[in-house]
Amino acid sequence: MAPMRIILFLGILLFSFPVTAQFLNSFQLNNPADNSVIILNGNENDALTFNWGKAYTGSTPGTIVSYALHLDTPQANILAPLEMIPAANLGDTFITRTKKVWASLLDDASQRGFGKKFFYGDTLVLHWNVLAAGVQLGPVYESRLANATRTVTFIRGIFNQELIPFQIKNPSFGATVNVGGSPSQNIRISWSASGCPVSCGLINYQIYFDSINSDFSKPIYLQSAATGDSFANIGFDDLAGMADMQGAKFGEIKQVYFKIEATGNGRTLWSSNTGLLYIQRNLFEYENLPFNLLSPSDGFKTQLGGKPMDDIVFRWNKTETSAPNVITYTIEFDTVGLSGVFANPLFSLNSVNLGLDSFLAVSKLDLRNLIDNALGDKWFVLPLKWIAKARSGGFTFLPENDHSIEFTRGIFNSVNLVNDKNISVYPNPATDIVFVESLQDEFVSFEIKDINSKTVVQQKETEPFFTKKIDLKSIPTGMYILILKSGNQQEERVKIIKH
Repeated sequence: MAPMRIILFLGILLFSFPVTAQFLNSFQLNNPADNSVIILNGNENDALTFNWGKAYTGSTPGTIVSYALHLDTPQANILAPLEMIPAANLGDTFITRTKKVWASLLDDASQRGFGKKFFYGDTLVLHWNVLAAGVQLGPVYESRLANATRTVTFIRGIFNQELIPFQIKNPSFGATVNVGGSPSQNIRISWSASGCPVSCGLINYQIYFDSINSDFSKPIYLQSAATGDSFANIGFDDLAGMADMQGAKFGEIKQVYFKIEATGNGRTLWSSNTGLLYIQRNLFEYENLPFNLLSPSDGFKTQLGGKPMDDIVFRWNKTETSAPNVITYTIEFDTVGLSGVFANPLFSLNSVNLGLDSFLAVSKLDLRNLIDNALGDKWFVLPLKWIAKARSGGFTFLPENDHSIEFTRGIFNSVNLVNDKNISVYPNPATDIVFVESLQDEFVSFEIKDINSKTVVQQKETEPFFTKKIDLKSIPTGMYILILKSGNQQEERVKIIKH
């Protein structure tokens, strides 16, 4: 049977069947002395030894004796210890471990006995004794403790190879950060510097962030400090990203915990405390509150005809930004299927009141003229998309939606319908401009005569036209005759008034 199996077997039997002493002698504990103080520091590979006298000095063949060191709290039963450490070999009257191993064993004992780790600077007072267990042929079993239990005080120092404990200093636990405005802003997280009792070079630090106070094994964000620095600046944009990962809406507060890991001399050490930030998610200067187009609704269709001054009213929600700048609005139109950002729209219009209002009324006449200027006057059915763009502080913001609309070219109403044909002249009376429209004939020239039949305006076009804008600025007020000539030289005459 292997030695360790024999020890285990003996331990089970002796604890289960205590017997009267038969062949084991009383024995003494040697080192450490009673009420000794042991500081675990210096070289972690240095040895620390507990030793005692022999419990069996006879020579009876077949006798086996093993020893185990018992460590327990002063108030506890030493026979049921927090920590039981068997000697390495049968008959050994000492136990030697490195200081590093002792630190680990005592940490385990502290957690089981006191519910806390045996950390740097902690003191742990324990009783120690040694249990001798023997067996002789027969079989005869016997166990006994050393004559007196001793007290030993352990103080957890720092080994030369270890990193010095450190803690987070700023910001304070539970600080609130209002994240918004310029994304170049940041907060500074700082901590006390770590290192080694014996020089171990520069220490690297990494900050772990998580939405829950856990072991930080799956952080939502990591940031490294510059080598040797005991601080790091965390950008507002990174903090906002952590809040956004938790589904933050503008104005909402999300919490994020953080802890710092130090690395150096081949070791890692976590900060002794954990930080907590409350992140209030506000708007950055390049962000805005969502807004939507309202009317005309998506799929709206209408004819650009009838009363030329009838309005189509475009409406949208207002938006907000973080900047104190005024927000202005522009509505833009583009052909269906082009990019949703309307980078090169067919035409655009500023909303009224210097662009501040969230609506714009556009007459059918103005809309058709804008389309004609962009596409010519040969169109009949035209599908478009429209959006409202908000601008503030040099930034452009788009709505959450765009709307499709469809215009059909019609004939505008006029007091002058020439021979009941689809020819319209408006406005009439006119001030500076008069429009001519035809849905039937193409004209190649026009002429304006006064009431004395004197020609005051005459123009021949290079291409036939259905629609024409005629400038009246150069002629005085009065009554005139507009003469339109088609390609086959047929004339249509309309009386117009300039006022």
